[in-house]
Amino acid sequence: EPIAMDSARARLLEALRRIDKHDRFRLYHPVTAQGAEIYVHAKVMVVDNQFLRVGSSNFNNRSLRLDTECDVVLSGVGPENAELCEEIALLRNDLIAEHLATTPDEVARRLKSSGSLISVIEALRGETSGRTLQAFEMPELSDIEEWLADNEILDPEGPDALFEPLSKRGLFYGWRKRLQPH
Repeated sequence: EPIAMDSARARLLEALRRIDKHDRFRLYHPVTAQGAEIYVHAKVMVVDNQFLRVGSSNFNNRSLRLDTECDVVLSGVGPENAELCEEIALLRNDLIAEHLATTPDEVARRLKSSGSLISVIEALRGETSGRTLQAFEMPELSDIEEWLADNEILDPEGPDALFEPLSKRGLFYGWRKRLQPH
């Protein structure tokens, strides 16, 4: 399982970094004051203070297509949901504060001042001697690990995909052109 999931995750993160034209993509993981990794099972995603996703699914084919998972998305889009955007931002600030040994108010204050969540996280992670967020280090993949991930050998999109030729499936099937370096 680690070879299947970790290699595919590494390839997807590499692809996201390549298409991030404005250098806005970051991936952090929480650690204790002693530097030990904290395992976080929860899957929470906040997008532009307008969407909150909480769920059990992972970003892999098994979780998205083969297993039964439950995810909930709240949307603050539209005037009737404007107050939900504030609640989503409060939750985001609370989660960031929890992992950076600070308060949600401090996160909000710094975000209002800088306008950049990345700069807030970077500044706060340098100030704490307690729990913090570390930048995710991309693992080096062997050629075979890249091939396994790129061709979804260990994480097929569905049962039928096992019988499709490799030319008609794959981790980046359908969006290879977008991953070309600029």
